[in-house]
Amino acid sequence: MDALINVVIPVFGLILTGYLAGRFEVLGPESAAALTRFVYYFAFPAALFVFSARAPIDRIFNWPFIGAFVAGSGLTLLIALIMVRLWFRHDLATLSVVGFAAVFGNVIAMGLPLLLTAYGPDGALPAIVVALVFSVLFISSVIAVLEAHARQDHLPLAWLRSWLAHSCAIPW
Repeated sequence: MDALINVVIPVFGLILTGYLAGRFEVLGPESAAALTRFVYYFAFPAALFVFSARAPIDRIFNWPFIGAFVAGSGLTLLIALIMVRLWFRHDLATLSVVGFAAVFGNVIAMGLPLLLTAYGPDGALPAIVVALVFSVLFISSVIAVLEAHARQDHLPLAWLRSWLAHSCAIPW
């Protein structure tokens, strides 16, 4: 019960306060846009840098944790792709975006404040590791699939070549 009172209620209370401020136009659309840009371009990157720079390298490369995240996300992605393909018959580009949406977790915007409140500075590292792995693995894959689809380059080997070129900066 202490975790609920000390962690969840303050974070969601802050979210509710932000929603109400937007709903009743306390700050206005210009202020909300400026605040969003500040958080996205300055506050989050600075927080991610500080917390990851202070962490021991062996805690960042926690392979069992990374493996569990990738396996769980991969299974979720596979289920989403199969279900959406069977039900809606979407093309590859749409499937990649739907799969991305299925595995996307708001790890930074929601997870980071919750973990920091619950566990202090040590709690930030799992969210940071997940965000980095997610960015490298899933975002780059979706971009490669969308680019290959835009070029009408649907062959699996061409997709792999495109993904490697985008992910590893290998000129082909």
